[in-house]
Amino acid sequence: MKRKLLSLAALLAAVVVMSFSLQGCATFSCDNYMTYDKILDSWVGDELSRYESRNDARAYSSMDRPQNRIEYAFNTPYYNYDGTQEACRTFMEVDRNSGEIVNWRYEGACYMHGHCAD
Repeated sequence: MKRKLLSLAALLAAVVVMSFSLQGCATFSCDNYMTYDKILDSWVGDELSRYESRNDARAYSSMDRPQNRIEYAFNTPYYNYDGTQEACRTFMEVDRNSGEIVNWRYEGACYMHGHCAD
Protein backbone atom coordinates (compact mmCIF):
# COMPACT_ATOMS: atom_id res chain seq x y z
CA MET A 1 0.00 0.00 0.00
CA LYS A 2 2.81 2.37 0.93
CA ARG A 3 4.55 1.64 -2.37
CA LYS A 4 1.37 2.43 -4.35
CA LEU A 5 1.00 5.76 -2.53
CA LEU A 6 4.61 6.68 -3.32
CA SER A 7 4.10 5.79 -6.99
CA LEU A 8 0.89 7.81 -7.12
CA ALA A 9 2.62 10.78 -5.45
CA ALA A 10 5.51 10.58 -7.94
CA LEU A 11 3.08 10.45 -10.86
CA LEU A 12 1.13 13.42 -9.51
CA ALA A 13 4.34 15.40 -9.02
CA ALA A 14 5.42 14.65 -12.59
CA VAL A 15 2.06 15.80 -13.95
CA VAL A 16 2.26 19.05 -11.97
CA VAL A 17 5.82 19.75 -13.16
CA MET A 18 4.88 19.02 -16.78
CA SER A 19 1.82 21.29 -16.63
CA PHE A 20 3.93 24.17 -15.32
CA SER A 21 6.54 23.53 -18.00
CA LEU A 22 3.96 23.59 -20.76
CA GLN A 23 2.30 26.67 -19.32
CA GLY A 24 5.67 28.40 -19.16
CA CYS A 25 6.29 27.70 -22.83
CA ALA A 26 2.95 29.18 -23.73
CA THR A 27 3.09 32.33 -21.63
CA PHE A 28 6.67 33.33 -20.83
CA SER A 29 7.74 34.49 -24.26
CA CYS A 30 10.48 36.95 -24.99
CA ASP A 31 8.08 39.57 -26.28
CA ASN A 32 5.86 39.49 -23.21
CA TYR A 33 8.12 39.08 -20.22
CA MET A 34 11.52 40.56 -20.96
CA THR A 35 12.56 44.03 -19.95
CA TYR A 36 12.98 46.52 -22.76
CA ASP A 37 16.76 46.44 -22.19
CA LYS A 38 16.84 42.69 -22.82
CA ILE A 39 14.61 43.02 -25.88
CA LEU A 40 16.99 45.60 -27.35
CA ASP A 41 20.02 43.50 -26.37
CA SER A 42 18.57 40.65 -28.42
CA TRP A 43 18.87 42.84 -31.54
CA VAL A 44 22.60 43.61 -31.22
CA GLY A 45 24.36 41.89 -34.12
CA ASP A 46 21.19 41.67 -36.19
CA GLU A 47 20.35 43.80 -39.22
CA LEU A 48 18.47 47.05 -38.80
CA SER A 49 16.18 46.17 -41.72
CA ARG A 50 15.04 43.06 -39.85
CA TYR A 51 14.37 45.11 -36.69
CA GLU A 52 12.28 47.54 -38.74
CA SER A 53 10.32 44.75 -40.38
CA ARG A 54 9.66 42.77 -37.17
CA ASN A 55 8.58 45.87 -35.22
CA ASP A 56 6.83 47.67 -38.09
CA ALA A 57 9.12 50.62 -37.38
CA ARG A 58 10.50 53.39 -39.56
CA ALA A 59 13.23 55.74 -38.42
CA TYR A 60 12.20 59.39 -38.20
CA SER A 61 15.80 60.65 -38.20
CA SER A 62 19.40 59.55 -38.47
CA MET A 63 22.69 61.00 -37.32
CA ASP A 64 26.29 60.19 -38.20
CA ARG A 65 28.26 58.77 -35.28
CA PRO A 66 31.98 58.04 -34.79
CA GLN A 67 33.54 54.74 -35.91
CA ASN A 68 31.66 54.66 -39.23
CA ARG A 69 28.27 54.27 -37.56
CA ILE A 70 24.83 55.83 -37.97
CA GLU A 71 22.26 56.27 -35.20
CA TYR A 72 18.61 55.88 -36.22
CA ALA A 73 15.77 57.24 -34.08
CA PHE A 74 12.38 55.56 -33.80
CA ASN A 75 9.15 56.58 -32.09
CA THR A 76 7.99 53.54 -30.19
CA PRO A 77 4.65 54.25 -28.47
CA TYR A 78 3.90 52.50 -25.21
CA TYR A 79 0.31 52.01 -24.09
CA ASN A 80 -0.48 51.86 -20.38
CA TYR A 81 -3.03 49.41 -19.00
CA ASP A 82 -5.63 52.19 -19.04
CA GLY A 83 -5.03 52.79 -22.76
CA THR A 84 -3.15 56.08 -22.47
CA GLN A 85 -0.09 56.43 -24.67
CA GLU A 86 3.35 57.37 -23.38
CA ALA A 87 6.34 58.49 -25.41
CA CYS A 88 9.24 56.12 -25.99
CA ARG A 89 12.10 56.94 -28.34
CA THR A 90 14.43 54.14 -29.33
CA PHE A 91 17.83 54.78 -30.90
CA MET A 92 19.70 52.08 -32.81
CA GLU A 93 23.37 52.56 -33.63
CA VAL A 94 24.26 50.71 -36.81
CA ASP A 95 27.54 49.83 -38.50
CA ARG A 96 27.49 51.67 -41.83
CA ASN A 97 29.18 48.80 -43.75
CA SER A 98 27.34 45.75 -42.43
CA GLY A 99 23.97 47.28 -41.51
CA GLU A 100 24.15 45.47 -38.16
CA ILE A 101 22.96 46.97 -34.90
CA VAL A 102 25.96 47.53 -32.62
CA ASN A 103 24.41 49.56 -29.79
CA TRP A 104 21.11 51.05 -28.64
CA ARG A 105 19.60 53.46 -26.17
CA TYR A 106 16.14 54.76 -25.37
CA GLU A 107 14.43 57.73 -23.78
CA GLY A 108 11.03 57.97 -22.16
CA ALA A 109 8.52 55.36 -21.06
CA CYS A 110 9.73 52.17 -22.71
CA TYR A 111 8.36 49.36 -20.57
CA MET A 112 8.59 45.84 -22.02
CA HIS A 113 7.53 46.89 -25.49
CA GLY A 114 8.78 45.50 -28.76
CA HIS A 115 9.73 42.20 -30.29
CA CYS A 116 12.86 40.19 -29.80
CA ALA A 117 15.19 39.23 -32.60
CA ASP A 118 14.38 35.50 -32.33
